[in-house]
Amino acid sequence: MKASNNNFSIRMIKVLSVIIVIFSVFLLSKDQKWLKSDLPEENFTSIVMSKTIVVKCDTGITCENNIQIESENISSASGLAFTSKDSKTFILTANHFCKPEEHGMTGYMSEYDVIDTKIYISDVSGGLWKGKIRYTDARYDLCLLSSDMPNVVDVRVAERMPEIGEKVYAISAPAGFEMKEVGLHFEGIFSGCGYSGNCFYTIPSTFGSSGSVILNIDGDIIGMIQMSPRAFDFTSIGVGVTSVRSFLDDASNSTMSFLN
Repeated sequence: MKASNNNFSIRMIKVLSVIIVIFSVFLLSKDQKWLKSDLPEENFTSIVMSKTIVVKCDTGITCENNIQIESENISSASGLAFTSKDSKTFILTANHFCKPEEHGMTGYMSEYDVIDTKIYISDVSGGLWKGKIRYTDARYDLCLLSSDMPNVVDVRVAERMPEIGEKVYAISAPAGFEMKEVGLHFEGIFSGCGYSGNCFYTIPSTFGSSGSVILNIDGDIIGMIQMSPRAFDFTSIGVGVTSVRSFLDDASNSTMSFLN
């Protein structure tokens, strides 16, 4: 009888130990928030701007009247194809890519006569399409492009910003790095928004990352990478969800009702 009681006690201790472990894991994880679905790689876009310019040159085979025409890819950005309507797909990116002159970023191109500007959009499957600027707003540093790329699954805009300390995510092409079947995934922590409206995210970024849309744990849009602190590219700065919503509302009213 005594041996039987001992065995019963041992079994009860084991059961209680399992219950305690399960309950402890629950307590530790109930406040943790994780990405609820995969990032929308098929919606990620890499964007390039190409300008055709007139360049003075020495007399030669390629020169005519001491000039020649050259095409140069002058800048790159990231973007997100977030909705499609009427055979058009719409992409969010940064306005300082679309219209750098509105942000004092004319650069060396101001020295040349530009006779044509084209925007090319590519996705992770390797497709390439021309893009068209549909609406811009320098206040928010946001730009809306359209293209003939195939329809995409809609990516929603969040109702509110995440809590400070929550994880956030992005797919981008830093330094213009893009390759077929490759989408660089990044994650960081939402660190709050300043009085100026700029929000801070501990997501690494550099040139080429601009325009990368930031997503919350539900995969909804909450902001965009638009800049990073000098000499510290482990933090991204950009607008938050209020600015994104205001921009899209203005774009819808001014150009087309693609959100309706």
